Amino acid sequence: MVYHNFDKDTNTTHYEANPEAAYMLVRSGKIVEIVRSRYGDLAAGVMANLFLSGHSTVKELVSEHITKVTEAEAKRKREDCLTNGNNGQSKANFPIQPAAHANPTGQIHGILTELLDCGLIQPLVGDMFRSPTDTFNQVEKEILQRDYGGSTKGIKQKDELKDKIRQRLQDLRFEREWKPKGKKRVLNGNHANGINGASKRRRLSNGAVNGDHYFEDDGTRLDVGFPSLSEQDTIEC
Repeated sequence: MVYHNFDKDTNTTHYEANPEAAYMLVRSGKIVEIVRSRYGDLAAGVMANLFLSGHSTVKELVSEHITKVTEAEAKRKREDCLTNGNNGQSKANFPIQPAAHANPTGQIHGILTELLDCGLIQPLVGDMFRSPTDTFNQVEKEILQRDYGGSTKGIKQKDELKDKIRQRLQDLRFEREWKPKGKKRVLNGNHANGINGASKRRRLSNGAVNGDHYFEDDGTRLDVGFPSLSEQDTIEC
């Protein structure tokens, strides 16, 4: 909700409202429902979590998902035991299982990768906390010191400075972007384009595969595709 930047030269911290973040928070309910319709309940839960907390580490999201899956499955098993027990069957024949999904870790990594690929969430880096104005000023200051000794002389150097600032800002935006590696497989285990370009299971316009929001664990983990992005790193909406 608020940009902040510490200026080492003046030993001062500058604060500035982030109107885009405020607007997105107001629309968060609608965004979560759109995500739910396209990517399912798990993806919607991730988005709601990030809207509420602002950002979270991959490890925290994975751990929370595993806990929820385990608790939900344990509850279901207990209810099954009670139901079967009332029918005269022994409760001991229905032990509590750890989780319904074969690999909840792979499941949540798959959903996070899907959300990263479509741009709904993004890796969080330090300079995102700066306002556009502070980022521009910081880049300008660095280039002036590095290439011009602190100040420009003449129109030519001023034009060169503008070009270098523009290029550096573009580079910063590019460095922030999530860069997926490889191909994401759809539910049946084939790559999105299938064999010889023919997909065996069509991905529908709402983001589901044949109407099912289940994502198969294809081994994708968030330590690839973005420099140093791992379970210790942070993502946000």
